[in-house]
Amino acid sequence: MAKLRELEDLASPVVDTWWAAERREARRKGLEEGRREGRQEGEARGQRLGQRATLVRQARRKFGSETAEGLAALLEGATDLEGVAEVADLIIDCGSGRDFLAQAAGALA
Repeated sequence: MAKLRELEDLASPVVDTWWAAERREARRKGLEEGRREGRQEGEARGQRLGQRATLVRQARRKFGSETAEGLAALLEGATDLEGVAEVADLIIDCGSGRDFLAQAAGALA
């Protein structure tokens, strides 16, 4: 029994050191993954904001400020990327701001 305790006493610091190293490595990997995911989310958000700013600018140039402000409000809550892409086509296809906003609202619904 004494030999068993002696072996446990010898092994305990080794096990503690190993566990500490495992925890540090797991924490490092978790932080790294979190940073990578955060960077990807930030890039995607930046692209969406840039695309929306471009659409509002183009709508302002073609239809005027009132239509551009209406579009900005529509895009505020838009999550459907296909709908946003359709709005880009509508800027070219529509002849009036009123028609554009009506169709854009449908595309983003």
